[in-house]
Amino acid sequence: MRIEHNIGALKDFLGEMASDQLPFAMSHAMNMTMKGTLQQLKVNLDDKIEGGATRFTKTGMSFVASSKRDLHSVLYFKPDRYYMEEVIHGGTKKATKATGGVLPEPIAGGTKTNKFGNFPRGKITKLRGNKQYFVGRPKGFPNAPIGVWRRYGKGGLYKNGKPRGRIKLMISLDRSVRKQKMTYDMSAHAEQIYLSRFDRQFAWSYRRAVNSRIKYLERHSSTGY
Repeated sequence: MRIEHNIGALKDFLGEMASDQLPFAMSHAMNMTMKGTLQQLKVNLDDKIEGGATRFTKTGMSFVASSKRDLHSVLYFKPDRYYMEEVIHGGTKKATKATGGVLPEPIAGGTKTNKFGNFPRGKITKLRGNKQYFVGRPKGFPNAPIGVWRRYGKGGLYKNGKPRGRIKLMISLDRSVRKQKMTYDMSAHAEQIYLSRFDRQFAWSYRRAVNSRIKYLERHSSTGY
């Protein structure tokens, strides 16, 4: 989210001393409002993202502060939280080296994810070592997806090629890319929070700046005859 304010018209309306403090007040109000918006978004992420947001995701949020000479501010995610781009804007989700070049997808009624909607680290490796599971494509089923399958009953095949037990797909490993729908329109929500708070914050920041200037002038004014 990018925020920018134009104070030219407001300067013309205010008196000389008041308008002189306007850039300070505007910058202070922007930064305080942006800070509050950031904190609120971190709280809201737990409700907006299924399973809640991880600490890593929340600590990846930051903003570029404004100054009296540059009245614009930007709220952003750090580059290594690239996955939030897909959550906020949707698009194409791609596998990484960390996932072995595939996108593990849980199948309904199959292996559960953790509370954050992710597979626990080493989950597939652990299942691979369990005799009840196997990773790959079932023999005799050339059109079946590659994935983690669970065996039920006796393993192996009968002489006629039919399986002796039954198998069930638990985790699909058949795709390296998939379309990701927008999960949370964070940009719009951030703007809504910011605008709902800015006017009150600006009024406070402006009074603070003017009062500070008055006190400064009083301390440095000449009192001799």
